[in-house]
Amino acid sequence: WIGSSNTLLFTSGERIEFISKACGKAMGNIRAVLSDRAGNTWASTNEGVIRFYSDSSGANICDKPLDGTPYQDYKIVSMYMDAYDRIWLGTFDHGVLIFDPVKHVFKQLKESDGLLNNNVMSITGTGNTIWLGTLGGVSGCYFPVDSGKTKPKFFTLPGNGSGNNFIYKVYEDSKHRLLTGTDGQGVGIYDGRLFNNYGTEHGLKSGIIYSLTEDFKGRIWAAAAEGGLYCFDGTSIKNYNRSKGLSDLSIAALSTDESGNIVIVNKSGIDVMDPENGHIITLGQELGVNTIDPDLNCISKDVYGNTWIGSQNGIIKIRLGESASMFRPLLRLRHVLCFLEPVDTSVEKKFSHSRNHISFDYSGIWYDNPNAVTFRYLLEGYNTGWVDTRDRFVTFPNLVPGNYTFRLKCALNNNFTDADEVSYSFVIALPFWRESWFLIFITVVITILLIFYLRFRDNRTRSLESLNRERIQAQFEVLKNQVNPHFLFNSFNTLITIIEDDPAKAINYVNKLSDFFRRILTHKEKDVIPLPQELGLLNDYLFLQKQRHGDAFIMEMRLPDKKTLEKYSLPPLSLQMLVENAFKHNAVKLSSPLRIEIFMNDDGNIVIRNNKISRMKSEPSTSTGLTNLKNRYKLLCGQEPVIHDNFDSFTVILPAIKS
Repeated sequence: WIGSSNTLLFTSGERIEFISKACGKAMGNIRAVLSDRAGNTWASTNEGVIRFYSDSSGANICDKPLDGTPYQDYKIVSMYMDAYDRIWLGTFDHGVLIFDPVKHVFKQLKESDGLLNNNVMSITGTGNTIWLGTLGGVSGCYFPVDSGKTKPKFFTLPGNGSGNNFIYKVYEDSKHRLLTGTDGQGVGIYDGRLFNNYGTEHGLKSGIIYSLTEDFKGRIWAAAAEGGLYCFDGTSIKNYNRSKGLSDLSIAALSTDESGNIVIVNKSGIDVMDPENGHIITLGQELGVNTIDPDLNCISKDVYGNTWIGSQNGIIKIRLGESASMFRPLLRLRHVLCFLEPVDTSVEKKFSHSRNHISFDYSGIWYDNPNAVTFRYLLEGYNTGWVDTRDRFVTFPNLVPGNYTFRLKCALNNNFTDADEVSYSFVIALPFWRESWFLIFITVVITILLIFYLRFRDNRTRSLESLNRERIQAQFEVLKNQVNPHFLFNSFNTLITIIEDDPAKAINYVNKLSDFFRRILTHKEKDVIPLPQELGLLNDYLFLQKQRHGDAFIMEMRLPDKKTLEKYSLPPLSLQMLVENAFKHNAVKLSSPLRIEIFMNDDGNIVIRNNKISRMKSEPSTSTGLTNLKNRYKLLCGQEPVIHDNFDSFTVILPAIKS
């Protein structure tokens, strides 16, 4: 760095210059800046409008063209040079001034001349047509060449192009469309016939647009009051924010430099982005660009490829000279260590199975802002994806035998697009018992033993096939008959409890119980019954439980219509047994009701779920019911119910057998 009273230079190619004094006085609160085609630089400051230029001898000259005129105290907020080298100065509350630097004459245009509003925030144009963005909309101005004889003609745009709307930026793109940054209506685009707005309904987080620019591929970039930076490629809108590498979302100005970079001026400093890959470098406090707090659109490009930016403390001149993607941290894989002992990476690429504790020491050198450097690593054969980190040391302990490649990337602000990469490949060897020769030997031995076993099994299988068929049929009949005693035992326990509490209710309970057993006798010899009939049995059982427990339990059924249910069948009393188990193993009380849900999932299976409420004294469980149910399903359809016993719920999924 070279410091002086006027400048601060970045010595690496002198890419940044900070000008803080002019005409012998300190410059501050730069409101507008312009570089004209003659190489002169214009700035609107607290001291008035200042022009910098070099005379024929190369000496630097500084003057104030507005001094001594009626306009010297005007607040200039925008500047533009037209096709005839006239300087247009947009004022706050006094319209626009047109200055002829050769004749040194001024012309003022105001609302009385046809200008929509006297506050001119932005100016652009082509040929004799000038566009002025004001706090009352967009004013078009046709200015004849013989400006001394013919008055300029003002006109307005159709639709939302004019009227009561603040315009912060007017910009003419390469397709000769007029783009406007509005206060609430997003980005306006006028193609010569129609005026369209793109706002929050198209993906912007805010309809307030402060600045616009276009990259070399015709994409439009917009700075919004919220959300940061947006890119329009003609079909979609992409957002860039802090997660994409922006240092600050308070963007005041945008421009495209000679290398195609997007220059993004914010309150804290300056970001420079390569629009092709989103790679961003930040010019901030480390380069002397600290809390610049610029005015809106206080930016200009000169004929030499420099970008001029006005700030509260002076003017910043930038010229990177190449794409922002070329500015990257220097990535180095410093050491590879095995059990924290350095290894020679040029020689040692294979480690024994016991030397499987591998570490990597690396660095990313970026002197401008070391804290902005981030890393991403991937150990192929170990990691399933890239791992982001700011650490400069990583260890992989107890690596299993196999082939590995350690890949490392380094970037600024977590933007790893096209980032530099280094890698190191190595092998953890297999132990001898996993070597191919040993496995072949074991395979041969096992094969011989398997042949003898298969011959023995085939002989025995033939003699048992007929016996197995008879045994399976007898087992199925026994499993069906186990259902009735299980339910009967629990039903009598329930009846005893009701008799003690309410004899009248017990009589009603006995009648319902009698009906219930009558229906059981109807279906007990069947392997499966239609789902509606199974639900009828369950409803009878729930009535009996409701008589006993009242509101202490809640039953929720979410099932399809009867026509759909008739397509499915279940083993008899499957649902009743599962609901009965819920009452058996959980406390049933008004303060915390037992909730039972029965519904059909997307696979067409019946799901029975209940919450778990601990009892003071749990009843002994033999798990006979669930075991019986599993075996019945296995014999019927080759499937088994799925059971999920969680901390707070118990769920059984019954495969519904298609009728």
